[in-house]
Formats: sequence, C-alpha cells, structure tokens
Amino acid sequence: MGDVDWHVCVDVRALRLVRLKKKILIFLPCLSCFVLTHRNRRVWSVAWSPDGTKVASGSEDNTVKIWETSTGTCQSTLTGHTGSVLSVCFDHTGKKLASGGGYGDHSVRLWSTESGAPIGSPLNGHSHSVTSVAWNNDGTKLASGSWDSTVRIWSVGSAGTFECQSPLTGHSDL
Repeated sequence: MGDVDWHVCVDVRALRLVRLKKKILIFLPCLSCFVLTHRNRRVWSVAWSPDGTKVASGSEDNTVKIWETSTGTCQSTLTGHTGSVLSVCFDHTGKKLASGGGYGDHSVRLWSTESGAPIGSPLNGHSHSVTSVAWNNDGTKLASGSWDSTVRIWSVGSAGTFECQSPLTGHSDL
C-alpha cells in the first residue's frame, strides 16, 4: 500500500479501474490486469467511453491517451496542451473527447476519438487550471470547471464551433 497515490473504482458494466501512483490499472472480469502508463508521469484523470471499449487518461506529461480496454494498448496520444491534463470526458457517442488543461494551460480542448485530431480551436476563457469537464446528454453543450471559481457552459454555435455562455459564479475560496 505504500506506493498507492490514490485510487478510483468505477463500476461500469462490471469493469473496474484503479489509479495507482503514475499508473492506471484496468481489471476486467476473469481477465488479467492491464497497467497503462504515461511515460512514468502522474495520471490526473480517467474516463470510460460510453460503450466501455476505451479509457481516456490525462497526465502531467501534457497528453491525453486513448486506450483499448480489450488489449491494454494505446490507440492514440493526443498532444496540444501546454500544461498537465487534469480532466477528460467522452461525449455520449464516444466519438468526441473533451480535456481540461492545468498549470499554465487554462484551455479546454476537443478531440475526435476516431482520428485523434483536434476539433476546432482550444476553448479559452478560464483564468486558471481547468479541473473538470462534462458533456450534456446530447453532446450539444460542455461544462468546464476551474480553479478560477467559475463554471463555463460552452454551446455549439451555428458554424459548429463552441461559444461560451456567461460564466457561472458563486463558488469561493474559504
């Protein structure tokens, strides 16, 4: 137990995920455990795809990785953040992924999970690290939370770009 940083257990379709210091372990029923690493850098965030076939991870190596859960292999490495990736989240289709940057990178980025390519430009507006991202049920809005004490709601605009609605405020440092 000495090398355990912290752990998260997610029970999705009888799958279990445990985060150990700098590693992600995936337990599949009646199968071996896969150890997924980001070049021995800390992993800050993990998320399951809606169909349970992929796991995305965000790391202090400034990358997002998409992993195949059946084999434990890295499908793609997404680069573009200039700081640690603190949050990742698949949309309801599993075809898009959002990621939130930290430690100097205050952007939200969108990715195609099929090609690994960025979707549009980074979403900027937070003045501090983005610690949480979450899609709505139909993938037309994205919420992002930040250490700047705001929540931003991003809506799909007419050209397919995301536009920020007014920030939600009310959280404060106590």
